[in-house]
Formats: sequence, C-alpha cells, structure tokens
Amino acid sequence: MRPALHWSGVARADPCADLDGMPEGPMTAAIRPGGLGAAHRVCARSESGIGVSGLLLADTANFYGHIVAAVKMDGSYALADRTAPFATAEIFRYDSVLSPLPDTYLGIGNIAVGASQRVCLSGVRH
Repeated sequence: MRPALHWSGVARADPCADLDGMPEGPMTAAIRPGGLGAAHRVCARSESGIGVSGLLLADTANFYGHIVAAVKMDGSYALADRTAPFATAEIFRYDSVLSPLPDTYLGIGNIAVGASQRVCLSGVRH
C-alpha cells in the first residue's frame, strides 16, 4: 500500500525565499514568564520592537489580587541568512501582590537572550 503523500515529489525550495518562516502578528505565546519558551522565526531577520504588557487578577472573596505592568524591548540581528541572536528585556516592571502578606517589586524585569540557527536535515542545501 502506498502512503497518501509521496515525499519525493515535495518541492524543496528555500522556506525563507518568500516568507520569513513565521506568521506575522501582534501576539506571541510563551510558556514561561519573560518570553521563555516563545517561538522564534525560522528565518534570520534584523528587527527591534518595544511594547507594553499588563495583568490584573482580582479574587475579592479570598482577599487576593495581583497586578503586573511592564515595558518590554526586544530585537534580533541577522548575522547570516541562517543565524540570528535575539534578546528580550523588560526595562521596567511593576509587580504587586495584594494579600494579607503583600509584596511589591519595581525595577528591571525578566531578560531572555538566545540565538536561532536554521539547519537542513534532509541533506539538500536550502
């Protein structure tokens, strides 16, 4: 029985020729605070950005609240067509827990630094 998709007929074009390797949009989803675990684009690109974020949690029945506000800067630099270091930093973070034992933080927030490298595992140079 033949598989439904025959891989030898699949085009092996450069994924970065027409697209930048990741959909564009205003939102990213990270699995950890500070952008840790967020997806990064496949194709190297030089860019920079600034944004704001916030969180408000209010549980009045249990006398608990959590307020977070941050100003974030991020950027990446294409060293080559396959390699790009990137960084994200919360240059300002306000974090306040409202409870019987309150706590407040005001200062620099999470910082993440990394690099992406596109590799070809099929043996065909892209």
